Amino acid sequence: MTRAAVEVAVVGAGPAGVATALGCARRGLEVALLDRAHFPRDKPCGEGLLPQAVDALAALGLLSRVAPHACRLDGIVFSVAGGPRAQADFCDGAGAPAFGLGVRRRVLDALLVEAARAQPGVTLLEGVTARDLQFRGAQVTGLQTSVGPLEAEVVVAADGLRSPMRARLGLELPARRPPRLGLRVHFRLPHALAPPRLVEVLVSGAIEYYLTPVADDELEVAVLGPARAFAALELSAATLVAHLLSAATENPELGARLQGAVALDRPLGAGPFRQRARAVVTSGALLVGDAAGYFDALTGEGVGLALASGDAAAQAIFGALSTGGGAAPRPLRHLHPGPLSVALSPPARGAGRRPLKSRLPRTIHLRILIHSCPW
Repeated sequence: MTRAAVEVAVVGAGPAGVATALGCARRGLEVALLDRAHFPRDKPCGEGLLPQAVDALAALGLLSRVAPHACRLDGIVFSVAGGPRAQADFCDGAGAPAFGLGVRRRVLDALLVEAARAQPGVTLLEGVTARDLQFRGAQVTGLQTSVGPLEAEVVVAADGLRSPMRARLGLELPARRPPRLGLRVHFRLPHALAPPRLVEVLVSGAIEYYLTPVADDELEVAVLGPARAFAALELSAATLVAHLLSAATENPELGARLQGAVALDRPLGAGPFRQRARAVVTSGALLVGDAAGYFDALTGEGVGLALASGDAAAQAIFGALSTGGGAAPRPLRHLHPGPLSVALSPPARGAGRRPLKSRLPRTIHLRILIHSCPW
């Protein structure tokens, strides 16, 4: 009986998984891209792609696919309820004008998956679950899936925030801080948004509101905060819309955006965030995207880093599987942590950026972010 085998098996067809699959296939590797879902499918997300993500889409040759289905974003506003407000236009590291995109995650992921489906060298397996890993000693050699075993020289876990593959690889670390949760819902606005179209981040006590235009007359509102604050406010998917409409009566900025707006869909939730990984690579396998660890939503860089790290992972995988100089791939014996760890940590936009420390108040996070970003 012939056993299914590829050079690279990618678990998860979100932005990180698709970027990895495309990068590997374009370097001549045979890739299987698995996802338990059928696309299009909904997924909670902030849905704002900042300039870094736009650059990553362009580098992958995907910007022309996504831009026609997205809303151009011109800048960002940070504000504290009853306190200071800071607004800036988007620009690149050299100060030249740049732009972001607001796009529903359902739409974005479907467009990326279609690009993977059309890519020679990628076999897309929708509705297929990765149930377990296969090992030879300590070396990962493939997957046990819902349709049978799949051998692979490299397994890439791009299976999201609560990655089962990360846990199975023994790379999970316990959270050190109280859990944070998120909810999101889309609103239809009574009128088209006038330029400039801005991402707005409002900090109100322990709760953060993220407002992202995703169409001329459509706004996504995401709410993030500690689990204890959600509990105190009795905030859940069932109560989110009522909470937002109530908060809008008390907060002028939120009220101005939501006046006359109508909720379009069922709210979705995500979390707990602040997932941690012991390492991003082990023998024969590696983590990308949220599976490799949570990146603070306050920066808005999650999708951009997922795309960039996926392509960096593909470059590192090709190097590990090749004899050098672009030669044909050879069987992988060990993925060395050093080069892959470096490749999976691309520099953030703005060389002086400091990491956001979870122990600091969110208003201090805002000051650090505004100081260190080029915009």
